[in-house]
Amino acid sequence: MFGAAGAALGGWHTVEAAVIAAIAGAVLSIGWMLWQYGVRRTAETFAIATVNPRILDRPPGTVRDSRRHLPYCLALTVGLVVAGWFPTLLF
Repeated sequence: MFGAAGAALGGWHTVEAAVIAAIAGAVLSIGWMLWQYGVRRTAETFAIATVNPRILDRPPGTVRDSRRHLPYCLALTVGLVVAGWFPTLLF
């Protein structure tokens, strides 16, 4: 999806969409962590991850519950839509 939309947007606007998608993904990830774990555990995770980022790595197959998966396609869609509708927003 991102490649096809990037072909329609052009090279520079695709980079802009990727930057916007990264920002939207960060907001989505923080919101998801707050919803899943609460404020205290999220803050503790961020505090520990600043010192030891390897705690965020999990071996494949440890998460079995499908509701624990982050729908990152939402962040990509937000990036593409914003870059398409507002072409002079960032650069």
